[in-house]
Amino acid sequence: MRVIRCTKKLLKELRREGDTVTGGDDGLGGWHANLFLVLRRKCVLFIHDRSLYSLILVGLKRKDFDNLQFLFGEMLFKTMRVDGFSQKSIERMLTEYEHVQFAPTSSRSVLGSMNDRIEHIRVQMWRYDSLESADIGRIRQSVNEAPMGALNFALPVEELARVLGEGPSGRE
Repeated sequence: MRVIRCTKKLLKELRREGDTVTGGDDGLGGWHANLFLVLRRKCVLFIHDRSLYSLILVGLKRKDFDNLQFLFGEMLFKTMRVDGFSQKSIERMLTEYEHVQFAPTSSRSVLGSMNDRIEHIRVQMWRYDSLESADIGRIRQSVNEAPMGALNFALPVEELARVLGEGPSGRE
């Protein structure tokens, strides 16, 4: 079982205190998640601990938080598919995160990167009149293709490919 480490704000929205997690996070690495507002609508940013690869869910309602694990898997599949990852890598990631625990955050470095990505998203969203008119796919792509200082200015999408063992030819 894998871990998604959530901020206190998100855990409160999930109506959870967070699961107790023992041991380190091996395998492909964990994820962190944060709840934030854009245009007065609830959004969640998931960020992969090792690669800083990001997933964005926007305009969430109460029932969506009850199904957050499912929405995470669905968005992970769609985002990796759009970014050209191989079916084998997508299945590997989905299988590893088929069952997750939600726990409190554990990395200040990842939280700092997450806050940077949230500001990036907010700046991109200012171009649009409403959340419905926003091109979320384009915003997500700009987040994952922006160099990150925490990665020595590598791109999160390329770093995830490295974590998954995909070379340049592994992505379309």
